Amino acid sequence: MNHPDQLSREYAAILPALKDHGYRADVKASIADERFILVVSGKPTTRIYRDGGWVRDDGARGSTPADLLSFYKHEHYTEALKHWTNKDWRGIARDLLIDNGVRMGAILSAVFEGAHLDVEYRPLSGPVETIRFNRVQRKTEDMLNRMRQANMADQLSEAA
Repeated sequence: MNHPDQLSREYAAILPALKDHGYRADVKASIADERFILVVSGKPTTRIYRDGGWVRDDGARGSTPADLLSFYKHEHYTEALKHWTNKDWRGIARDLLIDNGVRMGAILSAVFEGAHLDVEYRPLSGPVETIRFNRVQRKTEDMLNRMRQANMADQLSEAA
């Protein structure tokens, strides 16, 4: 029977929140100096050390699981902002689906017409689904404002 230590439980506790932000994360054992490795799809590997600190292969670092979750939330916000700035409709579709609590495998198509966005996506299980987001500009701006406010709240709690 496996009995994880406190550090492992603390990092495991952020995995559902990472999924809620559209990330697929996996924890792997490490044979080097790290306690374990956190692999997040499409992102640099994060190495978790025995003292609880973490370092991502791109140089980002922190000292707690909360720092790591806050880092990924901020990264998600900057990516969503970039999607909106560049009018990346597939990226915007992904962000809106995540904001609505939908966990999906892939965005198959996203077509913007007038004020709505038609999206075809593959859920994690089941057949392909289609959804229409009406007033996509308003919904995206509201989503970005919520994400920005959540990031500001995270930064304030870290400073306290």
